[in-house]
Amino acid sequence: MTILATDSFDRADAADLGANWAQQNGLSDHWKIVSNAAKPETFAADAMSTYTAGSFPADQYSKGIIGVISGNADQSGGGVAVRCSTSAKTWYWLVVNDGGSNNVTIAKTVATSYTLLAQGTSGYVAGDEIELDVQGTSLIALRNGVQVLTAIDASIATGQPDVAYSSSITDFSLLNWEGGDFLSPAQLGAGAP
Repeated sequence: MTILATDSFDRADAADLGANWAQQNGLSDHWKIVSNAAKPETFAADAMSTYTAGSFPADQYSKGIIGVISGNADQSGGGVAVRCSTSAKTWYWLVVNDGGSNNVTIAKTVATSYTLLAQGTSGYVAGDEIELDVQGTSLIALRNGVQVLTAIDASIATGQPDVAYSSSITDFSLLNWEGGDFLSPAQLGAGAP
């Protein structure tokens, strides 16, 4: 794996994530900076912010450290995404919450149409690393580097890494985000905008 971009979110509170990030097209909510962490703008609607500083290869990953986690709603939670379009409401996402069963979800949204791809159970808590890898048609969810869920899908071929939130839980934040690929040498600069 090669790290292509990082963001610690360690900066002053702001209404968005900064210059290297853009609100996902087609969604009314995005992510913001609160107390040196990335948080959804509200917890009432889906929120996505896409990393836009540079381009990423098709085989990519997106990961971060959970700062705060709550909730137990099916197919809801905070997380990361890959192959996100910057011009259409299209992406693969991994969201988790701290509920009992079925608290880990891999899903896709293609041109506004949501489809659940896989769901499972894992005990995510604050401090855990959440990661979504995509290589070819394989999607792999990891918790602290250990595979917890997989899915296969060929709908989305390219895009950017992202931070993701699927409503609605009561709290979620992400620290130390990282995006990269599996083969190439480093190409993008690291660090906050």
